[in-house]
Formats: sequence, structure tokens, C-alpha cells
Amino acid sequence: MACGLWIIYFLVRYGRSSAPANPEQDFNAYRRALVERYDHQIQLLKSVKYWYLLPLWIGLMLGSTGMVLSGSPERPSWLVRHPGARNLYRSMCVHLVAQ
Repeated sequence: MACGLWIIYFLVRYGRSSAPANPEQDFNAYRRALVERYDHQIQLLKSVKYWYLLPLWIGLMLGSTGMVLSGSPERPSWLVRHPGARNLYRSMCVHLVAQ
């Protein structure tokens, strides 16, 4: 739930660019406004792993770790049934720390 609220907040706060380009402007001003909007979208998409994927991943890892540490008879299925799950978990941790 908190992850969903964070994503909504982030998109409302940072997802909007400046006012839309007015086609009635001269060509250079219109082109500059469009390039600024595209650059804003590119920066937003380049950072998606931090504002979208990371909060969801942290929630998944905290929930799974809590289940494992509590000795719950219900283990996370992705950790138990898949032979490479632990290696995937470790590689994701290393990748995020390396960034």
C-alpha cells in the first residue's frame, strides 16, 4: 500500500513537465519546448528503477525475509521452488548496491 502511494506521489510531484508547447510559437521556441518535455520524460524513465521498482522490491524482500526468519511454515514460493532464486536475490542486491 505504501509503495503504491509513493508511486502516485512521485508521479504527481515529478511527472509533470512545464506547460505544453504552444504550436503558435515560432519554430525555434516550439522545438525547444518539445525537446525540454522529451528530456523530462527521458529523465523520468531513466530513474524508474529507483521510484518504481525499488520500493516494490524492498517490500517484497522485507516480507519474504520476515517469513523466513519467523520460521513460518509457509515459505515464499519464489525462494523455495526455484533452484536459482537465492542467486537471483544475491545478484539483485549486488546490482542495487553497485548503482
